[in-house]
Amino acid sequence: MGRSPITIDDLSVCRLLPIPEHGRRRRRLFKALVCSGRAGLAGPLSHFGLGRSGRIYVIAAGRCWHNAPSTSAQHTNSASIGIEAENNGSQPWPPDQLDAYRKLCAELCREFDLPASRVKGHKEVNSQEPDPHHIDMDDFRAVAARLIKGGDDDVSAKELWQHELAVPYGSKENPEWQAGNILVNHGNWLRKISAQVDAQNATIKALADALAQRDEAVDVDALVARIRAEIERVTVRLDVTE
Repeated sequence: MGRSPITIDDLSVCRLLPIPEHGRRRRRLFKALVCSGRAGLAGPLSHFGLGRSGRIYVIAAGRCWHNAPSTSAQHTNSASIGIEAENNGSQPWPPDQLDAYRKLCAELCREFDLPASRVKGHKEVNSQEPDPHHIDMDDFRAVAARLIKGGDDDVSAKELWQHELAVPYGSKENPEWQAGNILVNHGNWLRKISAQVDAQNATIKALADALAQRDEAVDVDALVARIRAEIERVTVRLDVTE
């Protein structure tokens, strides 16, 4: 399936397709939309579809409607390969999906004898599109280049800190946080807790002094020490999901 033959000059990475979150139905909708298109834009919308699980769908051969209007003559629908990724435009990228993204681009570059520099995000060749969101295309191409050469899929320090992890305190809309953001937020929380503990200690001392003024039998130092000892006995359990 495909509208007409194409000459491969470049790879155009993706457009995002927002799909309702309904398990198998979601996957069927994604494949159907990539294959058949939508109102105002007939399919196929790309040559490949990329699900959130990392599963790759081969959609079509020939020209597809994945990048118009293009700001690059080398990245028109007639001269590039399109990959549609399942994402609502704001969802974090699952590691498996991002890994498959890079490997697919690297494999296509090997097949058509193209350097990784020819891999482009939709936002780089279409002024009307912001996708793929939150993906640094320079880092993306660097990983693809290593894969093309047969190297390991090692990540840069920047990619490591931007790797997203599920956190128990994440919201429904944002269940996964970047590793760097987790560290920053924990640092902020520790500073806040430290300030609260200092304020708590000062309050305990003030209360003990007030009690001593009402009752000379009160041993202020012993009372404060007892309260602090009880606080120290509190155990905080932190579960980390692997």
